[in-house]
Amino acid sequence: MAEGIIDRDLGWNRILKEIGRMNGSYTKIGVQMDDGAKPKESFNPDGSMKKDAETDLYIVAVSNEFGTRDGRIPERSYIRSTADQERGETSERLVQGIGSIYAGRNTVRSVLTLVGIYMVGRIQKTMNDMTTPRNAEATRKAKGRRKGPGVEVDNPLIDTGQLKQSIRNEEVVRP
Repeated sequence: MAEGIIDRDLGWNRILKEIGRMNGSYTKIGVQMDDGAKPKESFNPDGSMKKDAETDLYIVAVSNEFGTRDGRIPERSYIRSTADQERGETSERLVQGIGSIYAGRNTVRSVLTLVGIYMVGRIQKTMNDMTTPRNAEATRKAKGRRKGPGVEVDNPLIDTGQLKQSIRNEEVVRP
């Protein structure tokens, strides 16, 4: 009786496929373009906001992240500053995630989702904790009136919570 070698795949091919999917895969974190964004039609050629433009999520997000050219809204970076601050922790989470892919316990999508969820929470915390640069006095009072008589709101990024709740992650995974 001839002895033969039986080659059984116990998951190695799946692991190799997942490893191949890492190259070119990423997670987008922030206000996504399908969240009511109208980027081009809301700005004049000089970069200032059109007077008749509807204030939408995109305008609020970009104006606060980068500030406006006319200086009416100062830069209040909540995405870039958080990404810089969390770079080490994010890298560590990715390294651990890649290890779990090699061990066959995770997929590229699930690792990116976990990192994305972590960063969404950190960005939202940055938004909650921000106190400077302050809003103009008129803006603080207007935000306060929506909360109740005599209330002054001092958080420059939180009013209705719409911007904060629009921060999300979206994974782009190579097939």
